[in-house]
Order: sequence, then structure tokens, then C-alpha cells
Amino acid sequence: RAMPPHGSSSSAAAFESDSGAEAAYSLASVQETSSSMVELVFAPVTGGAEEARTRATMSGGGAVPSLAVPPPLVDVPTHAKLLAEATQSVAQGMSVCFVGPSGEGKTVLARRLASTMGYGAAQIHTLHAYKDMTSRDLFQRRGTDERGDTRWDPSPLLTAMLSGGLCILDGLQRLRPDTLAAIQSLCTDGDVELP
Repeated sequence: RAMPPHGSSSSAAAFESDSGAEAAYSLASVQETSSSMVELVFAPVTGGAEEARTRATMSGGGAVPSLAVPPPLVDVPTHAKLLAEATQSVAQGMSVCFVGPSGEGKTVLARRLASTMGYGAAQIHTLHAYKDMTSRDLFQRRGTDERGDTRWDPSPLLTAMLSGGLCILDGLQRLRPDTLAAIQSLCTDGDVELP
């Protein structure tokens, strides 16, 4: 069974066996077993442990799952460990939030995670949050039609929800608490009441 890493300084993924023994693992491969099921294979970081396999249902993906690093990026050990941990969390049905300073590669890591889950580039939507964003702005964008009349278009978040895609909420820390509360049920329960 998958477990979160122990200790604040450790970022190694860990699994606990039925006997209670714990071993560190890194994501080794993703194998598609059907159109909605993938098998995640974790290789032991230290010797003596057998590989661990986790089956995960990936709804909305459909593209071939990939661990490839898109050019011109270079895989770094920190990202590999975080990707392994995030993949384990997603396989358990949890939402993932990457937190860190600007320019550390959080959005790139989120896109790699989406690729690992089998989402193609057209299925990944990014919503850039800003300080004065309201709960309505999370789900709808104001636009104008050919005559100049106001209309409300789906935001990237709503588009991802309606199409079965994946949405990256970039800059979540900028949102006011009341706006952030509007997506709390989406992150915890998987559903939301639209304004």
C-alpha cells in the first residue's frame, strides 16, 4: 500500500508491505492495460525490495501514458521523486498541489504528471489565477460576441470539467479565501456547485 514519505527532509516515495516493512521507490514505468486503466510500476531505490505495482483508473485521459521528459527539459532527481510521489497520490484518488518559489518548475511538473496519467496536450487546461479573481471567474470568463454584447464563456477549469480533461490551477496562492472556498468541494469531493 502506498504511503506518504516520513520526515520533512525526505522526499523519497515509500510503500509499506503487509508485514509492515517500508522501502523507498521511484516511478519506473506506466503501462496502459485498457482504455481507462494503467498500471504504475515503482522500482526500489534501495536493493532487497521487489518492485511495487499500483493499478489506477484514469478517467478522462485516453492518450498513451508517458514518462518522457519533453525537450528541451532535463530530468532532475528532485522532480523525479516528486513525480513518483504525486503519481502515487493520484493513484489513490487524491488531488495534488505543488508549492514552491516562482520558477522552480511546478507547472512543468504538473504537465508531466498529466502526461503520466495519459492526458494529451489538448486535454490539459491551465487557469492562471490572479489576486482579484472571483468565484465566478474560476468557472466563467466574460467575453463579447460579434455585436459587442457580453457573454459568459467557460473558463479553462470548467472546460476541463466538462470535457473530462485536467486543469492546472497556476498561482492558487493569489486567490482570496472566499474564492478559494468555491473550489474546496471540487478538490475534496469531485463536484462543485456553479454560480
